[in-house]
Amino acid sequence: ALDMQQVKEDLAKLTPLLQDAALDMQQVKEDLAKLTPLSPDELKALLPEELMGTSRSGADVNANIGASVASADYKINDSTSLQLSIVDCAGPGGAGIYAIQYLGMFNVQEEDEEEYTKTIDINGGKAFENCRKTRKSCTLTFFSENRFLVSLEGDNMEIDVLKDLAKGLKLK
Repeated sequence: ALDMQQVKEDLAKLTPLLQDAALDMQQVKEDLAKLTPLSPDELKALLPEELMGTSRSGADVNANIGASVASADYKINDSTSLQLSIVDCAGPGGAGIYAIQYLGMFNVQEEDEEEYTKTIDINGGKAFENCRKTRKSCTLTFFSENRFLVSLEGDNMEIDVLKDLAKGLKLK
């Protein structure tokens, strides 16, 4: 049987932690809004020339969403590819993207026959893992260097490979 008194005590302990986390995230958003966004060339320079022994192709920067996004493709072999996207969350537009696309994904846990999504810990922060079950296609999204929203999308690639890449990715 469920001990309602214990549940209430556990919730009472958890509530201040959740409030602190919400304040921290609001502070991060405010701090991001004050930063100066990188130029398109500076952002593009963060894309590694090579990942998994493969040279990047199609490096591109666009600012259609109110913040600059750099992306590149890495074709590992005929059936395996990787796309890296980096959103600069600096400035008011970027801070808005951080709030919507990153904070909006917290505590998402969904699963059906075709795919699953869950929140995990990586590099000392929260990340979002989404994989399709029918094809080995996974996406890992995380916040890096207190300003970049990074997404690694692997086609025909296991999630553990993306996690290893995320741990080794240096964005400075």
